[in-house]
Amino acid sequence: MEILQYYNEDAKKIVFCAFALGSKNEIKKFYEFNYKDSLEGNEINIGASSLLKWTSKNYNENDNHKNIENDGEIEKTYDVLVRKGDDLDFIQNENIYLIAMDVEGLEYEVLLGLKETLKKTKFVCLETGFNFPRESKTHEANDVLDFMKDNNFSLLLCSSTETTILPENDGSFKQFNLLFENKINLYFLL
Repeated sequence: MEILQYYNEDAKKIVFCAFALGSKNEIKKFYEFNYKDSLEGNEINIGASSLLKWTSKNYNENDNHKNIENDGEIEKTYDVLVRKGDDLDFIQNENIYLIAMDVEGLEYEVLLGLKETLKKTKFVCLETGFNFPRESKTHEANDVLDFMKDNNFSLLLCSSTETTILPENDGSFKQFNLLFENKINLYFLL
């Protein structure tokens, strides 16, 4: 397992890991989604790589990505190590100022695996949304919000509404960032 640590005077330590985070330790299939550029002939990653298989069912009919998964050459798969965040040795004795994640639809599962770590975390910023283009996705932004509230975090900002209110779930694919703050006084992190 590769762990890269970057030290900075302001941030103190930033850690990058060469594995996926989830709710338990396991090996899972990772899906990478690319398409061939018809003009250039090269492969382009459509930014949809994930541990969940991509689907365009929630896209509008006129969207460029609608039904693109029907092209057999678009999908590549790899087996990857998934680790439960609370089991990572290098964060056991650390106070954490910020956890930032963009995990393409698995934010709820990653948060489940970080439940103990969240108790010593000041801020969490994550990308989430409604009706993500993923097969087998069972949790939406409301579930993430409820989980965070149940774990003593308050929502500071939703990027799409610029308030503490989530956008309406109208059945279409919506993606936005949420910033949470731990309500418990974590003065030792500052």
